[in-house]
Amino acid sequence: MKLQETVAGQPKDVDLGYPTSATPYFNGSSDQIDIPYATDINPTSFTVEMWVLFQRSRGYRAILTSVSGSATLGRRGYVFCVNAAQQWQFWLGSGQIGIPWVILTGSKAQRGIWTHLTGTYDSVSKTMAFYINGLAVGQYTGIPFQPNNRHPLHVGAGATEAGASSCFFYGSITKVRIWAEALSPVEIQTLAIEGVLGDQTVEQTVEPTSPIPTPVAQVKQPEVPITSPIPTPVAQTKQPEVTITPPIPTPVAQTKQPEVTITSPIPTPVAQVKQPEVPAKPLATTPPESSEIKPLSKELEKSLQPVLMFDGQDDYVEIPYSPTLDFPQTQDFAIEVWLKPDLMEETKSKKTFDINVLEKWVGTPFPYAIRYSSKNGRVYASRYDDHKKNPAVSCLQPINDQQFHHVAFVKQSSQLYLYVDGVEVATTNDTTIGTTQNNSPLYLSRGAVGGGRHLFKGQMVEFRIWNRTRSQAEIQADMSRHLVGDEPGLVGYWALNEGSGDTVSDKTKNANHGKITGATWKQVEVPIS
Repeated sequence: MKLQETVAGQPKDVDLGYPTSATPYFNGSSDQIDIPYATDINPTSFTVEMWVLFQRSRGYRAILTSVSGSATLGRRGYVFCVNAAQQWQFWLGSGQIGIPWVILTGSKAQRGIWTHLTGTYDSVSKTMAFYINGLAVGQYTGIPFQPNNRHPLHVGAGATEAGASSCFFYGSITKVRIWAEALSPVEIQTLAIEGVLGDQTVEQTVEPTSPIPTPVAQVKQPEVPITSPIPTPVAQTKQPEVTITPPIPTPVAQTKQPEVTITSPIPTPVAQVKQPEVPAKPLATTPPESSEIKPLSKELEKSLQPVLMFDGQDDYVEIPYSPTLDFPQTQDFAIEVWLKPDLMEETKSKKTFDINVLEKWVGTPFPYAIRYSSKNGRVYASRYDDHKKNPAVSCLQPINDQQFHHVAFVKQSSQLYLYVDGVEVATTNDTTIGTTQNNSPLYLSRGAVGGGRHLFKGQMVEFRIWNRTRSQAEIQADMSRHLVGDEPGLVGYWALNEGSGDTVSDKTKNANHGKITGATWKQVEVPIS
């Protein structure tokens, strides 16, 4: 690899040492490209975009990593990868001690299909956003960010410093470009529409309304025809530090999924990876598919509706025991509810900060529970078996912003997932091996053990239980609308919107109606129609 200084006022042109008319292919075991550290490819506000052709993976696979720091010193920089569930992800590091990666998760990566990925961060609004094929799939606001301040940019591999996991990518990566500010959604759509790879034209659904920005600097792409044998890997430089492996059961959460509102004029980019010509006979002949996740480009509309209010003292709902709600260890399920926690004074007492949202437990194993901590404003979910296995997933982003948030706890085979506002924020293995069933009623706001301890203070609406797994796309499609009660797999549905009386009705055929103790009704704005 050689690094060339160009004329005055121009950024660096990085020559990766390949011929000029092909796309780099990565063999998934040893191939990577390292671009030396430079401040101009690590701006505080940025847009990073690329085209990726995914082949296969086991575990996490890194597409692009520009990181420094550590779990103890704070993660810095960004990561694009395919996770263990083969979903596209964009990670961001705050540089703050004890704060792990903030992660946005998109659709499942389709093998052999070119896909356009874009991640943005705006340092003024502290907003990160993730786009797939020009469509927004997730966004967080109020997120601090610190750029990589020392290590190379790795293409096709994780942060290999200090012997950390390489997470080598298997497939092709091309047209990597780095801009010095967050582009608008329209500009990102334009870049995605631009995508013509060899004989492939990328199919898009949005017409461009602005010209394609002209990059200033570029990184020339290697020429390794996709149809040729696996290339000799570029030698990698090991440096101290970071791994792409998630540091915690799984990271972060979000507050809402609003539309990216950055509307600055078309910017001048800082660095770009030069646009190679893709071989005339590319490996994939199918254009990129649009994301299976609906873009969260609009703020949810709110309407005035009754919800159930809990005072945090002695209010709760009890739903009688039913075998339809008592899932065995192997049963897939999905539990959903909308929450708006009230602020509570922080103390060391578990009464205050370890709060039951919903629980089915009598001091024995339990199939599911969702809890909230007013100490840090986070929501988490778990299950427990008679072998004392207690897998849990935790949202690391607080939801104590006085807004409603949708929470979903999902079991799919041997994996547990936690979604907040339709975005996956945590996943872990379901390590239970014994029974998870019990004869307890199901409670909202309180737990079966300890009576008045751990009570929830705030509002709840739209509580649902499914006896099957639910995908992220399904969760997003239904979370902001009322259900009928006869949807396939729905075994319990309490809309919590009766508005009067001391009963909450189960609208499914199972008719497991709940009894209200203390909780009251109030008309409030909710993001459900």
